[in-house]
Amino acid sequence: MKILFKIIMVFPFLIINGCEKNIVLPIHNYKSQLSVECILEPDKVPVLYLGKTVSYFDTLSTNQDLFVDNARVIISSIQSKDTLKVASKYNYYRCQQEYFYQGAVPVVLGRVYHLRIEHDGNIYEADTETNVRPVQIDSVSYVANFSDLYGEHEGVVVHFTDLPNEQNYYRYRMDRVLTQSQKDIPNCATGPYAATELGRSVYFDTNVDGAHLTIVIEPAFKHNAGDTAHIYLQTLDAASARFFDDLDRQKSAKINPFIEPVFITSNIPGAFGIFGACNYSDAVNFTYPE
Repeated sequence: MKILFKIIMVFPFLIINGCEKNIVLPIHNYKSQLSVECILEPDKVPVLYLGKTVSYFDTLSTNQDLFVDNARVIISSIQSKDTLKVASKYNYYRCQQEYFYQGAVPVVLGRVYHLRIEHDGNIYEADTETNVRPVQIDSVSYVANFSDLYGEHEGVVVHFTDLPNEQNYYRYRMDRVLTQSQKDIPNCATGPYAATELGRSVYFDTNVDGAHLTIVIEPAFKHNAGDTAHIYLQTLDAASARFFDDLDRQKSAKINPFIEPVFITSNIPGAFGIFGACNYSDAVNFTYPE
């Protein structure tokens, strides 16, 4: 019996180790696309992020590496034409410069806007309408512990009433002042400096039209008791909501092998990205209790 037991124990070991084989996968040529993100907000000048997509194994990662600075970008309506210019600002949280195209003509609520990008002999076009109504937050509270797909977290709790008789799509936003940079990279500032956190998840009002709703968000930035922030709800148009929801579900699929892969929907033919519209609630002041 002892001999049989040893044979039984050794046999699976030989099977597991004997089946190991190195396989070299061919890497096909990758064709890069323009990557566009532009969400128009009433009373704000347009800001458009323009980059290039890269393959999974590409080493390019910084904003400067990925930014496309030689395009002609125009956002127009019947009443106006705005040629956007290259601009930048320093992101103290990530310790790198952010590059984008910025307009000079504030966006007007209720207008149809046309995007035109000219780059390397190609033209990319899309349309959106700034007809998104803002929702208002009823109250904001705090919970020390809640559970979701990624485990247990603390959370900021936002209570609001859905806009009735229409389809709506919401995201959370927090504006606050930080005192230090991300911990896993060298600090580039001692602070304080402003930072904006936009929630990953998009919340749909399907089957809850006009209802009183509650969402719980895990804060991305670290904080101490007594730190203050401004909380908003962002209302998105349908195309923008679909795009950001696809992004969120794709991120989940990358870490969970049981989630079906997601293809991201772009509304800019020939490019990857979104040209859409949003609106914001009034800000609600919030203080971390712990």
